[in-house]
Amino acid sequence: MSLAKRAATTLKQVRASGPLVQCVTNYVSMDIMANVLIAAKMSPAMAHGGVCGEAAEFAKIASGVNLNLGTLDEDWAIGAKASAMVCKDMKKPWVLDPVGFGALSYRTGVIKELIEMGPTVLKGNASEIITCAKLTYPEDFAVMPATIVPDGEATEAKGVDSTICSDTVNTKLLDAFAKKFGGVVCMTGKYDYVTDGASEKYWVKHSVPMLQDFTASGCALGAIITGFCATGSQMEPAQSHACSTAQAVAYYTLTGKRTMEDPSYSRGPGSFRQGFLDTLRNLTEDEVEQLSKIEKVE
Repeated sequence: MSLAKRAATTLKQVRASGPLVQCVTNYVSMDIMANVLIAAKMSPAMAHGGVCGEAAEFAKIASGVNLNLGTLDEDWAIGAKASAMVCKDMKKPWVLDPVGFGALSYRTGVIKELIEMGPTVLKGNASEIITCAKLTYPEDFAVMPATIVPDGEATEAKGVDSTICSDTVNTKLLDAFAKKFGGVVCMTGKYDYVTDGASEKYWVKHSVPMLQDFTASGCALGAIITGFCATGSQMEPAQSHACSTAQAVAYYTLTGKRTMEDPSYSRGPGSFRQGFLDTLRNLTEDEVEQLSKIEKVE
């Protein structure tokens, strides 16, 4: 079965099963993340309370947990760590988006602890992923080249945006990083790279520059990945998390590409955001099978 056909099959199962995705996420992304999940026929839950115990309690009934700490405080950190621990104990998928890692000391410390807990998937742009590797495990990655072209600014970020193109990143660093923390790395950008550091490595090649034009589109991708990983692990036979992640990215970015190609939805950021939600719901499994560009790296 082709990779695109497998992606279409998983999407059909996601839509039929409607996984419950808990989002310990930031204020900026809550609205769009919830609506993206609903458009994809998943169920969102924004339970993030740490001290009150709601994040950990809800993680016990969720299909998976998506952690995005863009607007971080102590209570959010407690909730994130507690829900991640529940997922580890119950063998549920949890996805970590390391927003702003390396920019501020408190969030860098919290996210570093979460990486060391071994997320199922670590999803971020090129600058975030490279910085995560080099600051979390400096003894392994400090001197490893970040890119395949000379670039003195390679690991810097502009706010939460990447300063480097994903297709210039040294993927051997990403492979080694995934193997080190024991999960999947999903690097987003012009093209998206997914790796478990061993036998499964994928490029997803849908370039959708308009996804950068509305806030939290990248945050919402983490929630979609969570739902696909939860569903894929329950299929017969069970799918690897790397494969499910690549499928989720393909579905999401193909949705963006199809939206961008529609004149009624490409007038600007507002119409694109509206159209993106519509297309998430209306994109057919046949379109995913016929149009997805997923390449496995041998």
